[in-house]
Amino acid sequence: MELYFGMFNSLRPPHFIQKAHIRAIKPTYNTEVFGILWNIDLSILLDIVKRNGESYSYTLNIRCNYQKDQSGNIIGWSSAFKISKLFNVTGVEGKMNIDGTIPEGILESVIGKEIFVLSYITGLREDQSVKYQMWDVVESDKQSLLKEFELSMLKGYPKNYSPEVLTTHAKPLIVRSDIGPSNNRNPGSVDFDDGLNDDSDDLGSLLC
Repeated sequence: MELYFGMFNSLRPPHFIQKAHIRAIKPTYNTEVFGILWNIDLSILLDIVKRNGESYSYTLNIRCNYQKDQSGNIIGWSSAFKISKLFNVTGVEGKMNIDGTIPEGILESVIGKEIFVLSYITGLREDQSVKYQMWDVVESDKQSLLKEFELSMLKGYPKNYSPEVLTTHAKPLIVRSDIGPSNNRNPGSVDFDDGLNDDSDDLGSLLC
């Protein structure tokens, strides 16, 4: 086994957790999100601000399906438990519409709440910089989120989690230098433009 030391080993965790503030929320009930087709019933887009000395804005995309009977009626949460968890974590009470849509008042109640989010390594970019992605499960504190992520890993999820990159890649990895507050996004604007939860540039802010 190859051993590494210095910046290669210490500056790049396989996953990390941050506190985030929800600025806006947008549901979509289509199978197409940001031009990509998904086999989903519901996608919740959260515009969140993460703070690491400075504020960085990102879009967290929570995609899920309901449990349905043979007639297509919703009978359970299935992977939509992630939506239920979002509401539980933010202290929002209510119920879904019978067709699986979310009442507007419930959506608005989430705005301004704080959550914890986790980013995990998925591989390398062409320039050999580390690539991270936000996990689409949120929690109210770091320890609960870490425990949930560890339990999910035991079940084989997320499938694109690639911590082996940190030990099998022979060359020193690069921390991207083109880091700025959400690509210079206006702090007052809400622009749901990152449906893939790509969190790669945020590692640089975490390490500052």
